[in-house]
Amino acid sequence: MKFLRLTLFCFLAVTLPGFGVEPADDLPVDTIALKEVHISAQRMNQFSTGLKIFPIEKELIEEYKTQSLAELLAMHSQIFIKSYSNGGVTSPSTRGSGANHTAILWNGFNLQDPMNGMANLSHIPMSFIDEIAVQQGGSGALYGSGALGGAIHFNTNPSYNKGFEIKTHQKYGSYQNIFNGINLNYSNSHFSSSSRLFRHTSQNNYDYENIATINRQTEELAHASYQRFGFLQSLKYKLNNRQEIAFNGWYQKSLNELPSTMLNVNPGQEKQTDQHIRITAGWRRSGEQSTTIIRTAYLKGTNIYTNPVINDTTNNKTNSLIAEIEQKFQLGNHHLINLGINETYEKASSENYGGEKYRNRVSFFTSYKIFTLKNKLSSTLSFRNEIIDNSTTPITYSLGIKAIIFEWMALTSNFAKNYRIPTFNELYWGNWGNPDLEPEKGFSEDIGITLQKNFTVHQAQFNVTAFNSNIDNWIIWVPDHTIWTPKNVQKVWSRGMESSLNYCFTLNKLQLQFNASYNYTKTTNEANNQLNNKQLIYVPLHQYHWGLWAKYKMFDIKYNESYTGKRYTSENNQQQVDAFTVGDLHLGMRFDTKIITGKLTFSVHNIWNTSYQVMAWYPMPLRNYSIQLTINFNHKK
Repeated sequence: MKFLRLTLFCFLAVTLPGFGVEPADDLPVDTIALKEVHISAQRMNQFSTGLKIFPIEKELIEEYKTQSLAELLAMHSQIFIKSYSNGGVTSPSTRGSGANHTAILWNGFNLQDPMNGMANLSHIPMSFIDEIAVQQGGSGALYGSGALGGAIHFNTNPSYNKGFEIKTHQKYGSYQNIFNGINLNYSNSHFSSSSRLFRHTSQNNYDYENIATINRQTEELAHASYQRFGFLQSLKYKLNNRQEIAFNGWYQKSLNELPSTMLNVNPGQEKQTDQHIRITAGWRRSGEQSTTIIRTAYLKGTNIYTNPVINDTTNNKTNSLIAEIEQKFQLGNHHLINLGINETYEKASSENYGGEKYRNRVSFFTSYKIFTLKNKLSSTLSFRNEIIDNSTTPITYSLGIKAIIFEWMALTSNFAKNYRIPTFNELYWGNWGNPDLEPEKGFSEDIGITLQKNFTVHQAQFNVTAFNSNIDNWIIWVPDHTIWTPKNVQKVWSRGMESSLNYCFTLNKLQLQFNASYNYTKTTNEANNQLNNKQLIYVPLHQYHWGLWAKYKMFDIKYNESYTGKRYTSENNQQQVDAFTVGDLHLGMRFDTKIITGKLTFSVHNIWNTSYQVMAWYPMPLRNYSIQLTINFNHKK
């Protein structure tokens, strides 16, 4: 009933007088991208002032269409991607935060599982994605619980006026890694439809160096195959020049064998099946001075774990209903206001809960932005208050500033209060859950400078950002007599620096692009004197990426390299996983006719044959290969 009442409220609100004013065009996004990239996310574009935002270029998204979101972010973002073996559970860590501290937003809806607070990035196919942006820094006032470290935005947003299109994506790689995908698109000036289908399978039986054996023997990973299948349907329709309705339906099923760690002599027999149904619908009205958005979503997840050795089967289910209304309007030439309300109803069931658990969350959020006519100086103040089952959480807020000092230099700064509510697992899991847990809460600060210069054939940009974050009530699982239970025990201090450099050179048909980034992240537990100044487990102190891309006529060559520093696996920093460097080489050839375009790419992954682990005792593959073919057929009347 609450969900229906909110939907009714949304409908009535936009029909009242005063909501029919026409909004202004979107303001420029606070971004460090070298090339202009459009991301259709109103709150991120206009009210993230002072935060560091890295949009992924469309050309790079196209290069990764046969891979997962995890694989792209691991090589092309400043987020640390935690992988439990190739194709296994994969989660992000932003600025030293935990896996459940980064919001995963699909078309504005948070996909974090209410049971564990995470989303498996290896299960998100790039063929379903049109736009990506990585937002670093706490943004709880904008997106609520779960955005304590940052947010990953990805959208499915088919275009208008493209006519009839068929896009196929195929890959064959080592270990029988096979991907087949097809997109069927049709659009005209007022209607757009996109149907996307994929199937991805792999035996995943790669060789690795087992450092747990005396002679570091080379072994083959066993019981690690996976199968994934998915379908996504997107529809958009312009009712008139100011109104648009949209629908997205996403079904996906994944079957994974779960391999044992290096420490186990015998291969495991565990399996896991994940199934997701995600449905969204929305209506948007845009005028000269205001924009109104009403949208709703239904998210259903099923996770079945089986272990025949101990005759164990666990069936976990989640259901979420989300309704949201957002109203943006401009006052005069210098003021922008955003008001919104969100209701999220969550339900989860598991044998380990002893039944079903429910939670209803209602959030009120608002942002006020003031800016000069040429947007050389802008500032945004945001607030959010969330009511959970009739209990009010503390108000969160943020203040961001951006100043363009010169045409080639901009300064940014952001201060925010953030929070994360406990997950269902932390509250209710068997005899170990703790229903008395308090939300995590804290403050974060950012300050950055961006230098950018455009020449006739050159473009260059440099950014450096310093950040600081202090989080209280950090939830960890600790021993309590004979069991482990989650408690609010840690005060975590994360601080560091991020820098990036981008350079482009274009001369006739030759294009060169170079990019590099470096992260320094110091994250320590300040609540325990014995562990003071000790780095949190699985947070690398140093991390860098660099890449070089050269294109001439129909050919291109690309090399990307990533370094991840050592990660401690014990709180006293006595045990660690070694640092590693991996590089990928890609050779591509494009072809183009009047109605058919495409590209053939040969790739060498882990070209230096590095033996490494991201998470302790879970090996990653040695050197391996793949060939990818993309074909686009377009017929525009």
